Amino acid sequence: MRLTPVSEERVAATYCDPAGGAANPITGTSQLRELLACGVRAFGRASRILDGIEQIRRALRSGDGHSQRVISPRCVRLIEAPQCYHYPEKLQAPSETPFKDGVYDHPVDALRYFFHDYHSGHKARYRPY
Repeated sequence: MRLTPVSEERVAATYCDPAGGAANPITGTSQLRELLACGVRAFGRASRILDGIEQIRRALRSGDGHSQRVISPRCVRLIEAPQCYHYPEKLQAPSETPFKDGVYDHPVDALRYFFHDYHSGHKARYRPY
């Protein structure tokens, strides 16, 4: 697959993991600040995992069974990830934390960050930490 970079003017927004605002103990800076230093305005707001998963569900299939979004067939991992996303089989206490397998959790997390910030009801704003 070939990726074609576009100018910043064509990028509507960049949403990321809200943990990206935390300072790295080694570098003393955050991922959000590093992106900003490169000219990329990235946004990340804290959210509950379950809320983000529900936003993904609503966006991909509404209550009447219709899809509001289309994912390109070329995004194989993005299509596969929600189908394989799961929770630990044995839980000590009820939890909304999914099983972090390092494969399927990352694309679903990226969708959560997008839908959480995109559907926030107000414009995303950069906030230094």
